[in-house]
Amino acid sequence: WLNTVSIDNQENLWVTCRAGLWHIDKTLQSKQLISSFVLVDGTEINTEASTLYNDSQGGLWIGTFNRGLLYYHADRFKFKNVGKAFFGTQMKDIDVTCFTENGQGTILVGTSKGLYRYAPETTTLSLWQGLPDNIACTSLTKDSRNRIWLSSWNYGLYCIENKKVRKYDLMNVNILQIYESHT
Repeated sequence: WLNTVSIDNQENLWVTCRAGLWHIDKTLQSKQLISSFVLVDGTEINTEASTLYNDSQGGLWIGTFNRGLLYYHADRFKFKNVGKAFFGTQMKDIDVTCFTENGQGTILVGTSKGLYRYAPETTTLSLWQGLPDNIACTSLTKDSRNRIWLSSWNYGLYCIENKKVRKYDLMNVNILQIYESHT
């Protein structure tokens, strides 16, 4: 189990865990475990939070195991669920493993069974073309040149730039996370 940590635009800390999601204020004095997610329609779901991402609009994207995506915006105080059905009927299990945002505001969603694009304005989710359908994404990172770097357990390292995909063959190397050096 790997925890994911993210800092929102208010400098609060968010940490994923099997029991849900920790929210820790920027002073590190107040912490809250969110173990039940209240959806927009009022229903509650209990699920582990596998990964998370704070987008450029102040929203928080949460990846779950077998419950799809959850989206939270502090102005709305409720979670929106983009459930398993959005990933297609062929998906028995879905494990959201990583996120990033491209330059056009589309959220890229890495899963254990492919890379997806979520367009918030149309609420559509589609499989990224040009990559293996069953690529097991471990990390997505957008660098300072707006390139998207994707690492996977089963197909190595990819760079996506201007809708063009390049594969880097790294034999017997498992990359868990990608960071850009600013030195």
